[in-house]
Amino acid sequence: MKRLALLLSSLLLFLFSCKNAEKEVPENLIDHDTMVDYVVECWLAESAIHNFGGKYEKQQQETVTFYNDFFKRHNITKEQFIHSLEYYMNDNVNTPIFIEECKQRLEEEKDEYIGE
Repeated sequence: MKRLALLLSSLLLFLFSCKNAEKEVPENLIDHDTMVDYVVECWLAESAIHNFGGKYEKQQQETVTFYNDFFKRHNITKEQFIHSLEYYMNDNVNTPIFIEECKQRLEEEKDEYIGE
């Protein structure tokens, strides 16, 4: 849960740093619901990688391997993912909704995992 709090804090920091930028719809925007799925998948994977332990360099290598596989598996580019995430995180009205949806999905995943 500490990792989740850190990731959410990082996303919120990113949100506030981008709040004054113009909102332009990127080419190949990943739709909202799919983007929520992708963010949840990434949060879970990064949490698993960093909670597994081991040396920092090994964690970094595993993170890079995960994202390379992630982009290939979902047939998207790194740039498409980043631009879509920036788009959803750059909206003062909808960003809190996006974050809440991600948080809710993570809670559901946690409850399913621990059987509650």
